[in-house]
Amino acid sequence: MQYSVETDKKWQKRWDDMQLAKFHPENIKNKLYVLEMFSYPSGANLHVGHWYNYGLSDSWARMKKMQGYEIFQPMGFDAFGLPAENYAIKTGVHPQISTEANITKMQEQLKSMGGLFNWEHEIVTCRPEYYRWNQYMFLQLYKNGLAYRKNAPVNWCPHCNTVLANEQVLSDHTCERCGTVVVKKNLTQWFFNITKYADQLLDGLKDLDWPDTTKKIQENWIGRSEGAEVKFKAIQNDQNIKDDAGNDLDLTCFTTRLDTLCGVVALVIAPDSELCDLLTTKENEEAVKAYQQETLSLSDIDRSSTTREKTGIFTGSYAINPVTNEKIPVWTANYVISGYGTGCVMVVPGHDDRDYEFCETFDLPIVQVISNPNEETVLPYSDYGVLVNSGKYSGMTSEEAQTEMLNDLA
Repeated sequence: MQYSVETDKKWQKRWDDMQLAKFHPENIKNKLYVLEMFSYPSGANLHVGHWYNYGLSDSWARMKKMQGYEIFQPMGFDAFGLPAENYAIKTGVHPQISTEANITKMQEQLKSMGGLFNWEHEIVTCRPEYYRWNQYMFLQLYKNGLAYRKNAPVNWCPHCNTVLANEQVLSDHTCERCGTVVVKKNLTQWFFNITKYADQLLDGLKDLDWPDTTKKIQENWIGRSEGAEVKFKAIQNDQNIKDDAGNDLDLTCFTTRLDTLCGVVALVIAPDSELCDLLTTKENEEAVKAYQQETLSLSDIDRSSTTREKTGIFTGSYAINPVTNEKIPVWTANYVISGYGTGCVMVVPGHDDRDYEFCETFDLPIVQVISNPNEETVLPYSDYGVLVNSGKYSGMTSEEAQTEMLNDLA
C-alpha cells in the first residue's frame, strides 16, 4: 500500500480522540519522562534533520507506551537569544512577530509528523511565563555564590554576533551555522561555579546506567584533581610587577606534583589571557602579539592536542620560584588555555612528557629532581621516587617532600 497523507490524518485524528499523548501524573508507578531537543524558531520551517532527531526518541516513547508506561513527552521551542534577533535583522520583521509566526508554522509541521507530543505542556522559552523561572533560578544561584562574572576567552562568530561552544566550531575553525571563520575574543561573561559540586558529581556517576566511555568523558570534563596552588612572584627588570590594584603580581599554578617544584625551569601562560598582555615587555610586544593572533585561529581542542608541534614565545618577564628562589623565564604557549585552571602552568621537563618536548624545542634546561629508586632513571620520569638536586628535600620520598613543601609554603 502506497504512503498516503490521508491515512496519516486518519490515524492522527484517532490518536487525538483517544488522547493518546495525554499525561496522567497520578499514574506514578511507571512514569517515564521523554525529552527531545526543542526546535529553534529562528528559521521559517522545520527540515528533515528535525525528524531525524525526533523520530528515534518518539518511536522509543511509543514502544514504552505500549509496554504500559505513563509517558510524559512535552514539546516546545527554544526561542530566546541572538539567532532569533539575527533572523529578524535578516527579514526586517520584529523578532516577536517572526518568532510567534514560526512557532505556529512549526507546531503544524510537528503535529503532521504524528509524534507522541504532549501539547498541553508546551514550553516557549521567550514567553514571560517560562523565562521568569529562569530569572528566579539564576537569582538563587547568584545569591548563593554559584553564579559569578569574569573576563574569559570565547569562540566568537563575527557574522552571527554570538558566542559558540567548542562543538559548534568545525575542524576548519569556521562556524557551523554560517561558515564564517571563528575567532577568539575576551568577553566579560557569567559562569556557574559547578566545581563546588565536583565531588558529588563524580561520586554520583557510579550509580548511572551509562556506558563506561560516556562516564569517562564526564570524569574528564568535571576534572577533579587533588593538589596544591603555588604562587610565583612576577618580575620585570628585577622589579616586582604590580597588578591593577597596585599589589605585587603573583602567578598562581596548580600542581598535583609538588615534589617536582625544584625542577621548574619556566612558567607558561595562556596567550589569550590578560596576564599575557601584562607580562609582555615592550621589547617582546610585537612578536608576542603576532603569536597571539596566530593562536586565535586554533580551537581549544587543537591547542590541547598532545601530538601537535609545540610552539611558544618568551614574554620578557620572569618569576621567582618560591622554594629555590631562582629566577625563571615566563613564556606563552598555545597549549595553555586561559579558561582552564589558572591559565598558568609550571614547566618541569625532567618529569613531564609535554614539558620535556617543549624544553627540547626551545633549548630550555632540563633538570632531574626525582630519581627512580629501583633502576636507572630515564627522563622524562613521571612516577614517584626519591628527590635529588632539591636542596634540603633531597633524599626524601615524593610523598614526604610533598608534605614538607606544603608546610613550608603555607
